[in-house]
Amino acid sequence: MKSFGVTSVLLLTLILSGTSSGQAQVRPVLRPGELCGDQVGAAIATFEDANLEAAVRAALSVSALEDLTCGLVSGLTALTAENSGIESLEGIQNLTGLTNLELNANSITDISPLSRLASLTTVGLVNNSITNVSALRDLTNLRDVRLQSNPDLRIIQPLLDNAALGAGDRIGLGSTDVRCVDLTVLAANLVNVDVVQTPELGCEPLTKLPDEPVIYRTFEQPRIRVTVVAQGLEYPWGMAFLPDGDILVTERPGRLRIIRDGVLDPEPISGTPYVGEGDVGIAGLLDVALHPRYADNNLVYLTYSKPVENGATIALARGRFDGTALRDLHDVFVADPWGRRVDYAGSRVVFAPDGTLYMTIGGAFGTARPLAQDPSTHVGKVLRLNDDGSVPDDNPFVGQAGYKPEIFSLGHRNQQGAAIRPETGNLWASEHAPQGGDEVNVILAGRNYGWPDVSDGREYRGARVAERPWQDGMERAAIVWLPSIAATGMTFYTGDRFPAWQGNLFVAGLMTGRIWGTGHVERIVLNRNGEELRREWLLTELGQRIRHVSQSPDGLLYVLTDAKNGALIRIEPVE
Repeated sequence: MKSFGVTSVLLLTLILSGTSSGQAQVRPVLRPGELCGDQVGAAIATFEDANLEAAVRAALSVSALEDLTCGLVSGLTALTAENSGIESLEGIQNLTGLTNLELNANSITDISPLSRLASLTTVGLVNNSITNVSALRDLTNLRDVRLQSNPDLRIIQPLLDNAALGAGDRIGLGSTDVRCVDLTVLAANLVNVDVVQTPELGCEPLTKLPDEPVIYRTFEQPRIRVTVVAQGLEYPWGMAFLPDGDILVTERPGRLRIIRDGVLDPEPISGTPYVGEGDVGIAGLLDVALHPRYADNNLVYLTYSKPVENGATIALARGRFDGTALRDLHDVFVADPWGRRVDYAGSRVVFAPDGTLYMTIGGAFGTARPLAQDPSTHVGKVLRLNDDGSVPDDNPFVGQAGYKPEIFSLGHRNQQGAAIRPETGNLWASEHAPQGGDEVNVILAGRNYGWPDVSDGREYRGARVAERPWQDGMERAAIVWLPSIAATGMTFYTGDRFPAWQGNLFVAGLMTGRIWGTGHVERIVLNRNGEELRREWLLTELGQRIRHVSQSPDGLLYVLTDAKNGALIRIEPVE
């Protein structure tokens, strides 16, 4: 309940001076909300809410019998009062030295007094009753803002208007009433924010998936049948087809699932690696691949976000699948940690025809952006490894000082798709760019693909990423998207069920041009030289974020949708 603080709010108070004359010194006592800066001399600050005042006194180690002078409260730099029953912040505007504020789990509705606290860098207001965040618009030192579980919070324009929020900063808006479209825009403008929960980056789709198979017309394959095979997959990322027809699917929260005879097994596969707590960015369990001799050794490979001291990194683990569990799981490769941006780092693993494997490591954005060009780090690179995680002797940088020997190519931002082109045996990888400039690159040994020095894209706030899209010494992309489609998983079609599609590249897209509900699969027709001839959008009618597309051994196509209630969808011809 809101009440006046323990300090009496008289306009004047008499305080006995320490002088021998015993004369009284008069100090003004401010009303809650009055500013210390408007007074001359030593004034006494007051608070409308007794619980807030008690928290301030506790932080300053000041008893209820002592005055909270303006000089005293302005020197406070950190205030924490969680679950303290605070309703009003009137008076807090005189805590002008505050940099860290944690008032989670209270009953706060109005945060307008915070607009005066220009030094704030960290604000925790989780689980309150806040509906208006205009006070945060002009706080240019903010770096960490948590507003989760304010269920009636809907308008977030002030956060978009705060030009200081950006690369490397953090924000949280889980369990609010903010619209998906606004959350998408926020995530775009603040792409380097690492506390935006994944449900906010992948809100519920705008269109409900059909209960029955549907038939769509396409260009070179007149009609296709689209069937939802299974739902209930939580943010699936990768899939692998077992010899018996079962399908392994990774879920980012850390589970490996199996679909048997078209039915999702309710029990996850045990023995998966630990990916940490919470649900941040796209971190978690990522790709899955089978060893080329899986029928003999049952080896399954997983890329995942691995918690390490002071953060996380990307690792490659392998174990033997016995039908219900992964046995003897262990890391065969762990990338050097590089900081918080791991939370948005994608990774794929693909076996090459010679039995080596390629592993992509994204995350070269924000403060980690320059690392894509740094050969002494793994971030922003494609790696080439032996199946046991060791370095092949013929890797391009083996023995070169200053180069990680695992590196096969460099200059990448965030590779979220990878596939071998059958005609050449070369790796192709999709590059998830910011606003425009998504790419597919033909990955060749020792080549530099330019990020961030060259790019066709724009930053999320509109400026160009680079002054030029290409320069000598750097590879030109094979395929570019302007605007972006948020390119992710990809596959080359080699089956016989869609004869007209043989050799086509299929790329999954989460959304087009930052517009919600525009995810699709893109079919790209190539000539013999791997040059683009034409494109076709597939599955646009579903309005889903498409995370991955892959060909099954029987020549059908399967896609994964990126959602809390994600789905596995099958594409087959109508014959």
